[in-house]
Amino acid sequence: MEDNIKGMMIGAAIGDALGYPLEIMGNKNTDGTKIKSVQTFTDWTRVHKNRYFKCTEEIKAGTYSDDTQLTLCVSRSYKNGVFSPQTMALELSEWLAYQTGGGRAVKAAAKNINFKNADESIWYKNFYEGYTYSGGNGALMRITPHIAANVKNKEFTAGLKNAIKDCLITHGHPHAIIAQIFYFTFLWVLTNKLPAEKAFKVAKEECTKRSLKNIGLLPDEWFEKYLENNGCSYEKIEEITMKEFLNKALIVENAIKSNMPEKNLYEKLQATGKFKGSGINTALAAAYTVIKNDRSSFAETVLIPANIFQCDTDTTACVTGAAKGLILGLAGIEKTLVSTLQDTEYIKLCAQALYNGSGHHAFQPSLTDKPLEYYRKNLTEINHGEVLKTRLFGSAVIVEKNMNETLLTARIKTQSPEFTLIIKKIPK
Repeated sequence: MEDNIKGMMIGAAIGDALGYPLEIMGNKNTDGTKIKSVQTFTDWTRVHKNRYFKCTEEIKAGTYSDDTQLTLCVSRSYKNGVFSPQTMALELSEWLAYQTGGGRAVKAAAKNINFKNADESIWYKNFYEGYTYSGGNGALMRITPHIAANVKNKEFTAGLKNAIKDCLITHGHPHAIIAQIFYFTFLWVLTNKLPAEKAFKVAKEECTKRSLKNIGLLPDEWFEKYLENNGCSYEKIEEITMKEFLNKALIVENAIKSNMPEKNLYEKLQATGKFKGSGINTALAAAYTVIKNDRSSFAETVLIPANIFQCDTDTTACVTGAAKGLILGLAGIEKTLVSTLQDTEYIKLCAQALYNGSGHHAFQPSLTDKPLEYYRKNLTEINHGEVLKTRLFGSAVIVEKNMNETLLTARIKTQSPEFTLIIKKIPK
């Protein structure tokens, strides 16, 4: 099972990295042509733009985005098998300085966290503006550590509650919470070597039995504040959203019978276009892709969502990759993808530590050292090879620094354990 857990976490990261180039239309190949499809890892150019400004960033083959960054934040928030919402809050606070492609809800949640005052109750107190309307896939993308940390001891309920707590730090709408329950259960059933179609049915049934209030996690004050912020009770919104989920699950079941092409199913689920970032839409689209491609290779399966126009390519491929990697195990994933992926060895180390319950949070927060945001703002004055003292990750070294006409980037390696942070600054 350890190889399957490594496959799940590596598979999710590979899906993220493969889907990253087409997440935003207009990104370019190294020869300057627009990226129209992705078949494997290659170097590429990311185009950042809004109505006032445009800049480019050179991306190395195998580089992952916010999906994997946040998954690693969750991984480091487990200490000796116990999930710490406080540590996750601190991770989110620092993540803002190195985030790549982060969604609106997660960034808003992270900005609302006070690094110095966050405690273990943060998971039900982070009511930022728009929290009750946030139903995106930003929690779904980081779900795998909760499977990895709880499956060995068969702690399904504990793992599910941790996944929900993690979700509630950043997302308050049932579109995110129901998706979290569904996909956690889907992955959990897959750990028992059951077919993906069976896992889908069990996960769907689990959602119908689990209202957020009946789970018994939250104090009454959360539901009261929800009503105050939204004007409608959580229970009412959950009821409406559950009907939507079950209708869409039925669409998937009919698609399985008819062997519907993935692109057509994604459109029916609204996993493309305006609502592509919905937690429910993404989870159902990913589950269908895994079911339909049960005899396909890892790469063949994950490249489908990575190439569907107007889909949330990186997250849908990430979530698909988690399930497919769990089924095949690390040994079943194409070796060239594994070897090219950014931070492969570190992700394996996290998966192993989570599975064995040893925890992997080697860093102790220090209020005397600098936040990453300090170093990002002062990036022009920091030299290649310089050692940084960070408040969450300890010592880190600038291993690469690049400047083009519009963007300054630095690649940073933490020292024990080693993984990559990339910080960016638009020079004045």
